[in-house]
Amino acid sequence: MTFNGRLWNDYSGSDVDNSSLHSNTTNLHFNAYYDWIDIKAKFKKSSQENKFDQAKDRYSLDINLNDLFRINLGDFYPNFGNFMIKGNRVRGIGIQLNAEKFRFKFI
Repeated sequence: MTFNGRLWNDYSGSDVDNSSLHSNTTNLHFNAYYDWIDIKAKFKKSSQENKFDQAKDRYSLDINLNDLFRINLGDFYPNFGNFMIKGNRVRGIGIQLNAEKFRFKFI
């Protein structure tokens, strides 16, 4: 089994007259590989998260079993073709089954 990952933080701040603006973002990417399973996890925590604005925080867990069965948890970008969801971010659960005779996708 092989593991790798990285952790980093971005911080910016400015003070002008009596106004100050500070921003902090922390990221974690983690991968685990074995001969029949791939696991990828990504977490992003931002100090700019606000309940009145679009979400800035992101998290995802992708579990892939030999390209036969795949589970996505959190934020992911499914593709159902040109006339449905095509690469738009979805927060939730995605299940994909690619059998020899049929294919099943669930969001």
